[in-house]
Amino acid sequence: MRFGGLSVFLLLLSSIGTASAADPVSLPESVEAPKAWTFHVQPYLWAASMDVTSRPGARVPSASASLPFKEILENLKFNGTVAFSAHRGRFGVAGDLQYADLRASKETPGSLFSRRRVTTKLFIGSAFGEYKAIVDPRGELILSGGVRFYNSDTRLDLTAGTVPAISASASDFWADPMIGLRGEFNVTPKVFLNGWAYIGGFGVGSELSTDLFAGAGYKFTENVSANVGFRYLHFDRDTPSFALEMDEYGPFAGLIFSF
Repeated sequence: MRFGGLSVFLLLLSSIGTASAADPVSLPESVEAPKAWTFHVQPYLWAASMDVTSRPGARVPSASASLPFKEILENLKFNGTVAFSAHRGRFGVAGDLQYADLRASKETPGSLFSRRRVTTKLFIGSAFGEYKAIVDPRGELILSGGVRFYNSDTRLDLTAGTVPAISASASDFWADPMIGLRGEFNVTPKVFLNGWAYIGGFGVGSELSTDLFAGAGYKFTENVSANVGFRYLHFDRDTPSFALEMDEYGPFAGLIFSF
């Protein structure tokens, strides 16, 4: 289920590529990428569930938790998300910002500790350079690459059971190189399919980082669109003094403002 978005996205790209290959005639000037700057800003809500494994210290045992979105919402102190892009001609830049302050508490299996509490403040920021490889009335395909930054403050409290209580906290900042592509396919003048697929980390920051999305949208006006879909994000950071592995997955809804 988590990777279902990838197959939809590959189908979307195949549709664009097949349509373009079927027409070898040079595209008219009117469908070339606009020469002036165009901007897109998308604030969004992501109803994500999480699977988290955290170890904020060299001598602290790892703690894992699976948190459905309902439980996350009950423990979420703050969450903010926005994506944006700017292009001129075929070249441009894009980014994505996420911040979450999450606190979760659960009973622990076994008798060593009676309860665990994890507090995580996580910032993820992305900066990409982009190139429009396909520009067509039926859609576009964009090649993308850049850096994703992470800043995490994590605290783990293990309540005493048969052994004394343990508390530990740690902060870590790292950066992952990322490469990928994203695209859009116009089903009708109003309805479109869109998606992206990124991979990175490669042991530089995270061992592996992935970000997949597949969705559909509706253009209310030339400047305002709605976008809904499913997103999956994964990263795993592991150092001698800090470890954090996270899977986020769930429905996504946003508004796109274009100007």
